[in-house]
Amino acid sequence: MSVAVFPLGPLETNCYIVSNEGQAVAIDVGGDPAPVSKYLKEHGLELKAICITHMHFDHLYGVAALAAETHATVYTPEKDKVIASTVLGQGGSSGFPAVPKFESVSIEPGNKTEFAGLECKVLSVPGHTPGSRF
Repeated sequence: MSVAVFPLGPLETNCYIVSNEGQAVAIDVGGDPAPVSKYLKEHGLELKAICITHMHFDHLYGVAALAAETHATVYTPEKDKVIASTVLGQGGSSGFPAVPKFESVSIEPGNKTEFAGLECKVLSVPGHTPGSRF
């Protein structure tokens, strides 16, 4: 397993790429995903999932583009879906652009699932937002 970090977007939110045996998962794609795409290609990785820890705009800006490019499934916390339609979820405040829309699947705490060939358990880490995950 390896982990790469890319500060993306207007607030330089850390985007993580976790990879294992040719598969990868992206976590919090907060800006232009070009560096992530380049990394995936250079390392021969297939992006299987995009996980969002919480639905603030600075964690979402590159999700739509990366999902369209890779056809990876996007996973978001159900309790944060209400944030997606607010200024915190859509940007628009302080002159930031709106977040491009994307489709997602809810993932709940306690679920075990496979990401990048690794069995993972979804953890709830509330406090920052109602649905903070992973």
